[in-house]
Amino acid sequence: MRFTQTATYWAPATVNAFNEKTFGLPVQLVVRWEDTTTKKNDNKSEIVMSKATVYLDQDVAIGGYLFLGASVVLDPNDEPEAHLILFFDRVPNLKGIKNVFKAML
Repeated sequence: MRFTQTATYWAPATVNAFNEKTFGLPVQLVVRWEDTTTKKNDNKSEIVMSKATVYLDQDVAIGGYLFLGASVVLDPNDEPEAHLILFFDRVPNLKGIKNVFKAML
């Protein structure tokens, strides 16, 4: 799979000493972004609708954010098109040599 698009990733929020949510610094990743609607069951067996699927060459965390394009905004909530990562899958290829990483937003 070829990754030809740039996305910005913010690691999930933590709470600082002032009880404020802070995110990891924005990191640029090379991805393949597909705007597709998908239904998936969450861990409570409720159906969740995903707006996009993003293929990556590394792990990202559920609760983090992805944005299609390069961004230097420190808080993904200030980036109108940033999307919450709802699901993340790591699947080995058929030979079991490489993993395919997939985030659903």
